[in-house]
Amino acid sequence: MLQAETMRVPIKRQYLGEGDNAIYKTLDLMKDISLESMKNPNIRYFVASMLSRNPVNKLEELNSIFNFIKRRTRFLRDPINYELLQTPDFVIMLINSGEMPTLDCDDMAMLAATMLGVVGYDTAFKAVSTNHDNEFNHVYCLVKLSNLSGGWMGFDPSNPIASIGTEPPIITRAYIKEVWDD
Repeated sequence: MLQAETMRVPIKRQYLGEGDNAIYKTLDLMKDISLESMKNPNIRYFVASMLSRNPVNKLEELNSIFNFIKRRTRFLRDPINYELLQTPDFVIMLINSGEMPTLDCDDMAMLAATMLGVVGYDTAFKAVSTNHDNEFNHVYCLVKLSNLSGGWMGFDPSNPIASIGTEPPIITRAYIKEVWDD
C-alpha cells in the first residue's frame, strides 16, 4: 500500500467558471486528459495484459473492462465546490500498487474512455441532468459499437447496479462530447 505522506500527487488548479460553461470546459479537460493518457504505453500494456487473460470477442472485452473498473475502484463524490479530475495514469498506478482508488463519475468516465480507447474503441462523454432543475449532475462514458448494436451505448461503471448499455432512467437534458471528434 502507498503511504499518503510519501505519495506525490500532481495537482493543477484552474478556474472553470460556473454553470454550463464550466461543464463544457470540464468535458474538454476530460477529453484532453483521456487522449493524453491513451498515449501512455504503460496503459496500453496494462489493458492488453488484462484482456489477454479472458476475452475472445468485443462484448467480452467490454465486459472485462467494465467489471474491472467496478471491482477495482470505489465511487466517492468530489469535495463540495471542487471538481477533481484524477488522470487514468494516476488511477492505474494506484491500482497496480494494490490500492482501491476512490473516483467520482468523471474520473470513472475518463478511466473507461482511456481503457477502451487504447484497445480501439471510439468513446464519448455524456453529461446529463437527471433532475427537474435541468442542471448537469452526472457524466459517464459512451462506447460506439457500430458492428454490434449500431450506435452508442452507455458505459457507466460508477452506477453500482448498471451493466453495459444502462443509462439513467430519467434524463431531462444531455450534452455529448466525443473523445475523437477532431
